Amino acid sequence: SSYADEINWMKQWIRKRIAWIDSQFVAPPEVSRVASSDPLALRAPRGKIFYTLDGSDPRLPGGAVNPIARVYKDPIPAGEAARLFARAKNNSGWSAPFIGTTGVK
Repeated sequence: SSYADEINWMKQWIRKRIAWIDSQFVAPPEVSRVASSDPLALRAPRGKIFYTLDGSDPRLPGGAVNPIARVYKDPIPAGEAARLFARAKNNSGWSAPFIGTTGVK
């Protein structure tokens, strides 16, 4: 092996290690809609999405599901502005939050 070969091996190892570390975390929900009057669609690569519309966290301290949290099934209708707080839950792991608003003020 040459010095260049060792450097290339190390770069490849670091790329694989970073990809593995990233795969250990639950990705936060992604939000999509075309116009502010359209329903709000949520998507997560894995796990269930839990959300609230009062700005409270759907995850309680310790990792339990907040009893006021809803499981995302259908797009959230636009209407009165509300504070959306959403997280994806996969097994016992929770994602980082998505915090935004629904509807029009």
